[in-house]
Amino acid sequence: MSITRERFESGLSYQAYKEAMTRNRDRVEANEKRVVLDRETVRALKSLPQPLNVVVLAEDWCGDVIANLPVLGRLSEEVGTLNVRIFYRDQNLDLMERWLNQGKFQSIPVFAFFDERFRELGHWIERPASVTELRARKRREVFAANPEFGKSRSRSRTAPSAVTSRRRWSSRRRSCTNSRTTSRPSSSSLGKAARSTCAWATRSFTRCGAMVGFRSRGW
Repeated sequence: MSITRERFESGLSYQAYKEAMTRNRDRVEANEKRVVLDRETVRALKSLPQPLNVVVLAEDWCGDVIANLPVLGRLSEEVGTLNVRIFYRDQNLDLMERWLNQGKFQSIPVFAFFDERFRELGHWIERPASVTELRARKRREVFAANPEFGKSRSRSRTAPSAVTSRRRWSSRRRSCTNSRTTSRPSSSSLGKAARSTCAWATRSFTRCGAMVGFRSRGW
């Protein structure tokens, strides 16, 4: 389905989303403090002739939302040219169907970038594949070093709570899986700005300790 201005404006601003959170606001705001904005990217986004409209799908229980959304929130507040509107995934499944991860997973967060006429420039889902691979490797290392935890894919009453809670979270159909970034080629200043944002986030999200980032492909 297409995104209209009316639908876009019905979403929550970043601040309104935080005020409506029923859990994890402290973690979101802690991650905000870890973000280090790239000066070149900030300058480029501030100089845009028109703003970028960013549709976000999120839920306040999701760890990847907690890690990623503060970065986008800080950037939008700093540059003033990213119009961010946040929609609850479970209340907007028609939007979720548009950006299914691998065509089947309802992974969040989703960041979708649009120009002033609401033509999609590109979108990013959940987290970079490199971070997923890093988590999997660390998980294997933990279980290899502690055989009493059992196999990494099996439940174990002796595994530490951090490990077992990640298992339960990761096994949910509505969890966050591997990321995907797609885009439509564009030589416009808005398209270049979206590309610049993704390039910056690739470097910055992991560096700021959130273990997240954009993975740009084809922009």
